[in-house]
Amino acid sequence: MIITSSTKEFCKLLQVGGAFAGKNKVYPLSAYVKVTTKGNRVKVESTDYQNSIKEFGVLESCDADGLFFVNYADLYNYISAISGETIKLNVDTEKKFIVISHSEGEISLPVETDGAFVDFPTEDKAKSFEIDREVFEEWVGLVTTFCAHDIMRPTISGMYVYAQKNGKIGYCGTDAAVLIANSIDNGQEIEEDFNFIINDASLGVISKMLKLKSKAERVRVSATATQVFIKADTTTMCCRLSEGNYPPFEKIIPNDYPYQISVSRDALMSAIRRAANAKDQKSNKSILSVSQNGYVSIALEDVATAKASNERITAQVTGEDVSISVNYALLANCLSAIKSDTVKCLMKGSTFSIVFKDEAEPNQTILLMPML
Repeated sequence: MIITSSTKEFCKLLQVGGAFAGKNKVYPLSAYVKVTTKGNRVKVESTDYQNSIKEFGVLESCDADGLFFVNYADLYNYISAISGETIKLNVDTEKKFIVISHSEGEISLPVETDGAFVDFPTEDKAKSFEIDREVFEEWVGLVTTFCAHDIMRPTISGMYVYAQKNGKIGYCGTDAAVLIANSIDNGQEIEEDFNFIINDASLGVISKMLKLKSKAERVRVSATATQVFIKADTTTMCCRLSEGNYPPFEKIIPNDYPYQISVSRDALMSAIRRAANAKDQKSNKSILSVSQNGYVSIALEDVATAKASNERITAQVTGEDVSISVNYALLANCLSAIKSDTVKCLMKGSTFSIVFKDEAEPNQTILLMPML
């Protein structure tokens, strides 16, 4: 089999189709990509035996239909270093090797022609919705920042997604210290409500895939009882769903807020960075204080080194004086997810969570638990 392709386009195929290659160290074949050709069409697949991805592309030419497995890192590292515009892949499935050649040289690599590669699951009886690609990419990125990433807590280590018949689609991510949730009116009704939890191990690959698929305007998300399928342009990803019921996160969000503060996001971020020079090396504990006189202060202290800091900035304050202990690093993460210049901080009291609201994202809620 002789394949001719644009170097740049074949690299893109490998970047997406090989996204799960090498992520499972138990199964040797998981380090490989499966390449299937039919006419001048090509499909590149990879799997970690829980999640899979396939990418379709077009070759300049291919003289035979067939398939082979090749080590992803070996193949991608070589082709991505080629400066020429065109590459040729000569695959000998009988002798089990492939020669990749270009205008300045060539390399020979071993290939396999069979193996226990996971069959891509089917979407039978799947429930689905479509969503703007940029919106979904942003959601995945935020959840990756805020979810637990803890194999002992698989339910909250993933991305909770829900879709309602009236067209509302939303998500939530939490590590039990910080929570982020948002929703949109998608403008399209579905037959019935459904929800699922995307496993933590696939979030980084989903984010990478959505970035590479910047030309796609919409993403189709479909869920069965055990899998979620994400389709963007020529790419389909299949991810195992996390088992269990997601915590009822709406119930921990307070309904009334006696204390309301509007403050510059950048000014508060700068105050945190300055105050952090006196951080406690063990706990990251800080005291966030609000004064009815119109300012917010953040104080940190490291008793072991006799360091202490107290930074104060102006703010619009509704309510009396109140102080709350929070993790300053998590506070900074919460503020980094705010798009608007001004952030609204809502508080019920010194032992309750802080809720952050963003004028640019009215349905978004970011919640930070206190350190008691």
